[in-house]
Amino acid sequence: VSIDDGEVPAGELHETLTVPYIIFELADGDVRQRLDQTDGFDLAFVLRALHHSAVGIRQLHDAKVAHQDLKPSNVLDFRDDGCRVADLGRSSSQDGNSPHDNLVIAGDTTYAPPELLYGHISPDWRVRRFACDLYQIGSLAVFFFTQVGITALWHEYLDRTFLPDNWGEGYASVLPHVRQAHDLAFEEFEEQLPDEIRGILGPAVRQLCDPDPGRRGHPRNLSQRVNRYSVQRYISIFDRIARIAEWRLRKTMT
Repeated sequence: VSIDDGEVPAGELHETLTVPYIIFELADGDVRQRLDQTDGFDLAFVLRALHHSAVGIRQLHDAKVAHQDLKPSNVLDFRDDGCRVADLGRSSSQDGNSPHDNLVIAGDTTYAPPELLYGHISPDWRVRRFACDLYQIGSLAVFFFTQVGITALWHEYLDRTFLPDNWGEGYASVLPHVRQAHDLAFEEFEEQLPDEIRGILGPAVRQLCDPDPGRRGHPRNLSQRVNRYSVQRYISIFDRIARIAEWRLRKTMT
């Protein structure tokens, strides 16, 4: 919940231009700092942070807003009050115009989904924007267990010929190679997962980070009658495994 919002003048050189702002309460830091300050690996915190991030993205999507720049530094830690998604500076509204709507990649390129890295722009706003958010939710999960996002990880497994900066043809022709690189990256990620959540979180991240935006998301959502990019099922999945981790943590403390 914001403390204040409004608009302020952009500066002396732009007397008629205003810039919108939102002020939130001060956080204790972001999730990267929390992980750096924690002794050992706090599975319960990581899974709850992932759950809270997905809830934040769902709230934005319900308002027809895409975040487009979800990454560890934009997930704030409020210690005993959970985590919240922050920095809407690159967000896009389905019902309005944003200054960066003409950009292929609105957010940080190091966390961008592959279709945008290869310049593939869907005419469907939901595919172009909501699918990006799903990919970045999955990438956040990968970061928590490997210390890098999925984009950096699959780049390590892709022949340089097929890297975005070197590829001059369409995305459809390079997609098989990108998918193979993703599969290897998923395997590396899943090797880092605890046994008790590997069979749950592994498939969820594969769905969220599918390199084909047309196949991205929960299989049960891939229907014309529902929002294929709904994150509600993943919220439930993340909440379930977070509760398991929290229960086990409490047991070790008693």
